[in-house]
Amino acid sequence: MLQLFLILIFTAAAFAKDPLPRRAWFGAQLAPATSELLAASSKKFETGVALPNVFPGSSAAEGGIMSGDILLTANGLPLRGPQDVGPLLKKEGAGADIVFEVLRADKVMSKIVHLKEAPRETSDEFEIIYDAANIDGYLRRIILTKPKGDGPFPTVVLMGGLGCYSVDVAPQQPFAYRDILYNFTRNGFATVRIEKTGMGDSQGEPCAQQSFFDETHGLTEGIKSLDRFRWIDKSKMIYFGHSMGGLTSPVVYQDIPARES
Repeated sequence: MLQLFLILIFTAAAFAKDPLPRRAWFGAQLAPATSELLAASSKKFETGVALPNVFPGSSAAEGGIMSGDILLTANGLPLRGPQDVGPLLKKEGAGADIVFEVLRADKVMSKIVHLKEAPRETSDEFEIIYDAANIDGYLRRIILTKPKGDGPFPTVVLMGGLGCYSVDVAPQQPFAYRDILYNFTRNGFATVRIEKTGMGDSQGEPCAQQSFFDETHGLTEGIKSLDRFRWIDKSKMIYFGHSMGGLTSPVVYQDIPARES
């Protein structure tokens, strides 16, 4: 019992150090509600959000929403598609209640969903740290993995592909970048994920408004902020560039060379 109590204290203390508020989590796979799905009802609806999979224990599941449901409105406003859900969650935030109008088979019902915080990754094999960097006046989410021990450790920095997406995906969902970085950590490497502006928990301008050089600037400033982590060996830093990351990496390298001793 004492051991469990100490674990809970340690976990709470670790989360308390996180300077960036955690975003709200709905907890379902989102897809466009096709005309075929909407036509299955005897009532006429033009748009909505289909939910092929609702994750157990999520805000959606605890609010009585089920896999196969279609979200029609949120707080009385029509949902045009999955693109409307993210901004809604960001606006309302964790702790808010949202009233959804839901189509289930041929029945329309109201469901109140209390938004929980997004779950955090955990591991018994190594430490996972949620932190943030101040980049041009906005806090940007950084997720680090640290092998057991004091280090310093060689470090892999992810530079992902093109597009506006989060590198902070709920543990219940598959995410290839996370799996690759975890394998690096199991083999003695620390890893770093720097969130794109406006994505996930991050503050700042919308990702879609950023240029290539805005993105490389954010990566460069995020890497500079790592100096406070004494267990990161910046003399043994590797840039792992995937897709467009193969182009951002050389630009970042001009300001912060990655090298091995």
